[in-house]
Formats: sequence, structure tokens, C-alpha cells
Amino acid sequence: MKFSKNRKEAKTCPCGKSNKDLKFAPYEGFSKYGYCHSCGKTFQPDNSVIIDTRKLEKIHLKPSLIKSSLLDISIESAKKNSNNFLSYIKEKYGAEKSEYIQKKFLIGNSSRWPGSCVFWQVDEKMKVRSGKVLLYDPVTGKRYKRKNDWIHSILLRKNIISEFKLKQCLFGLHQIHNMSLKQLSNTRVAVVESAKSACVMTIVCPSIIWMSCESLHGLQLNKFQALKSCNIVFYPDLGKGKNDPFELWSNRSLQFNKLGYKTRVSDLLVNNATIDQINEKQDIADFF
Repeated sequence: MKFSKNRKEAKTCPCGKSNKDLKFAPYEGFSKYGYCHSCGKTFQPDNSVIIDTRKLEKIHLKPSLIKSSLLDISIESAKKNSNNFLSYIKEKYGAEKSEYIQKKFLIGNSSRWPGSCVFWQVDEKMKVRSGKVLLYDPVTGKRYKRKNDWIHSILLRKNIISEFKLKQCLFGLHQIHNMSLKQLSNTRVAVVESAKSACVMTIVCPSIIWMSCESLHGLQLNKFQALKSCNIVFYPDLGKGKNDPFELWSNRSLQFNKLGYKTRVSDLLVNNATIDQINEKQDIADFF
């Protein structure tokens, strides 16, 4: 079956999430069946759900890209006028670290909300996949939960582009640009859930390359292909119950390793967290 070119036909994904960000790609002639880039599942007309990563990898949607000029403008704006996130980093870690993080992770500004930032997703070939727009409190560093958007979604709403096939990459993947296979085999990569955590941990532990997968269910194989020769450590957030991050990421690590990857899951947080920290679902950056 072929995927429909018009993702707007599907208002929601079968996983229950809204399709306003167009992450769900329905098959032609269907609105309930297709592939969801958010949860990584394929929903079939026979009501079966494919979650085998190796099968998912056979479904190739040529990703759309954002013009690099938009990234450049956004970055230059952040250099001149610090956004809320960079202001928080500056206040807590100093101006030098703020500038370092902004340059290293290509953090930009957005006019979506006053003070909002863009965490650009740039792959290992320096291709701009898209950018996540978020708004932080400049004092506490906490994210405003309802203030989030995507650059491609903004462009679609403004009719600047007519369609967009999002294929996310790891935030921070551009850091391995121009690295040889030999260099990659000696490279230690740490993966966390949020871009903020990747930035903070780069300040705290700069000897490791920090990246983020951007969601609890973001450990999708197609994001890691460029890192297959690296030694990768997953640092899940704290949590409990059905969606316990440590358990989920441990299972994903086993699946990755069966396919030849070198991954492991850190138990640093689960072995040292208090009940309150677990209930608050803190991540590794909250400890520093």
C-alpha cells in the first residue's frame, strides 16, 4: 500500500494523539491506518499493529527538509537576543556556558512566543529535519507544557509549504558530522529524553557527546543508524508503572543490541532517586 500525500485527511492517530503536527501518515484511501512517527507504530487495515522495528525500517518515507537559511536566521537571532532557555542557562551556569551551548547545539530563536527557542534537529549530514519550538521560564528553567510547536507545522499553517514529511533525527546528531568510522568507534554517546537535559549534561560532563530522542518512546532505530559503531548509554527519566522509562528503555536496549548495536542503560538514577524524585519524574539534569 502507498501512503497518502495529504496527511491532513487524518485528524488523529490510532494511538490516540492529535495529528495536528502531521506525524501520522495514512495509507491512500484510509484515515485510520498508516504509520505514526510519534509512537513508531504501523496500523494495518486488518487491525494488526506492527511494532517490530526491523519491519518498520522497511517503510521508507523520503524526509522533507527545512531550508538551512531559516536555521541560520534563527541562530543569528539567538546570538544577538538571548531566548528564555539560554537566559536560564546563563543565569545558572554563566555567560560562557550559555554561548557554548548555543553554538554547539545550534539553538535558535522563534517568534512563536516571546522568548521561545528552537531546538533544531540537524542530522549527521547537516541536513535540517525540522525544529522543535519550546518556551521555558527564564528563572526556573521549567518548560511551559502547552507552549510547544514545530517549525514545519508553523510553515504549513502559514501556507509557506504545502506538505511536509517529518522524519526526526536525534537532537544533537550533527555533532558527529565529518567523524570517521574509526573516530565513531571510539566515541561515547549518551542519550536522554529531552533537549534541555542534553544541553545541561554537556555542560556538566563535556567529555561525552550528549543527544536526545525527544520523547519516552523516541528510541526508534532509524534515528540511530549513524551511531551503530558508537558506544551508547541510555539515561531514562525517572518514573514508575506501566510506562516505567527504565524498563521501557532497557527493553529497547536489548532490541538494539540484537541488531549489532552497542548500548546499555544507566541505572544511576533508579539506584539513587528518592520516592519524591520518582513521583516527579525527574531526569538526570535535575540532579545537577
